[in-house]
Amino acid sequence: GVFCIIVSMSDLELIALRMAPGSTAGELKAHLQRLLQVPIHAQQLVHDGRALQDEDILDSNDLGLRLAFLRVALFSQEEFGEALASGIHAELGLAFCDPAFLP
Repeated sequence: GVFCIIVSMSDLELIALRMAPGSTAGELKAHLQRLLQVPIHAQQLVHDGRALQDEDILDSNDLGLRLAFLRVALFSQEEFGEALASGIHAELGLAFCDPAFLP
């Protein structure tokens, strides 16, 4: 399976769970909706500085897949795009995706 570590934008670990091989980001969001009480439409997962699409297949190495969890309902689409394009993009790539940051 795929071990997923979900963290907040401040790198606080929210939850860790194992998904079946071949699971999609949309399926992970459905689990997070039940566990964190955040509607799917208000979630955005970011990995390696890139917003995941619901149809993206989750893939990880042996250390796990570390994903930043955003409540996009708090941001307009424009603000979210600006955050990804700005310096936050580099921070996300480093803090949430580099295996050195995994527990």
